[in-house]
Amino acid sequence: MVYLSVPRLWALVLTCSSFVAARGSKLQLIQAQPVGCITGEEGENRWCQVHDDGSVTLRNPKILRDKIKTANKRLEQGKVGEDSSTIEFEIAAANAVLQAAEEAETKYKKEEVKRLKKSSASDRLRVPSRFRCRKNKKLLELEQLEYKCTVTDYKVESNGGKDSDTKEKTDNSPEFSDADRCKELLAWQSKFQADKSEAKTAFWSFLAKAHQGFDALEKLKTHSLNYGTGTGKVLDALELKASKTYKQISKELHPDKQVKFFRNAPECGAQKQSLLEMMKQLFDRAADLKKCILKPLRCELTVPIRINDEL
Repeated sequence: MVYLSVPRLWALVLTCSSFVAARGSKLQLIQAQPVGCITGEEGENRWCQVHDDGSVTLRNPKILRDKIKTANKRLEQGKVGEDSSTIEFEIAAANAVLQAAEEAETKYKKEEVKRLKKSSASDRLRVPSRFRCRKNKKLLELEQLEYKCTVTDYKVESNGGKDSDTKEKTDNSPEFSDADRCKELLAWQSKFQADKSEAKTAFWSFLAKAHQGFDALEKLKTHSLNYGTGTGKVLDALELKASKTYKQISKELHPDKQVKFFRNAPECGAQKQSLLEMMKQLFDRAADLKKCILKPLRCELTVPIRINDEL
């Protein structure tokens, strides 16, 4: 049996305690997420979302700055409860995300300057509007907490200095008159009502052929279900394409955004209620497709559409 002197035994206890404390702080550092960011699906389309893999989507850096200021003030005033280290890690993570987003924005703007020099005079400046940030988990010390961000979406600066959402347009762009759009919707409604099945598989097949946005989402869904979403830049590109397409469809078909349209198209105004009901199902379909693209394991659209179906 080996006996340790009191000084050596005390030194061993201190060493073990330090190891446990260091391991605990590293675990906190790995788990820490930017203060105020919303976790999981609840954060979708919000100003800041923490994904299941720990990456962060930042849509509004200004709100994150305000969250950091508020958290620092609460920390100084002792209003954060007993465990102040947790909020300290969250503040550190938020500052790291902001720094990485600013670096990504600076790099993006430099590339934009080069692009505009080579492009036509009608091209406009693209302004970053969304960042995807991933933590470097190898840097475990607090002062080395680091994220790397990439720009995954942008807005286009217009002549008036205001931002439009995108340069990309679908076949159903704003150049369509309300009268033309009304004729199209009435034709869709006829096909919609003709499909008596609960799943409306034939109608969704028709819609994918008739509408560029739905066609793109259907193809992306098939890709995700068959091959997965990928990681890194592949995942960022997939998310960018799906989100932009979904956003365009939302502008065009969201039931709450049709007041002016029905006022300008009396023929459709006479069938407003039935058209709104169809639009709601179209909008829900787009949301379900986006979910299947980004989270294929949670996809509930199990019935495949058949492109050659006829109504």
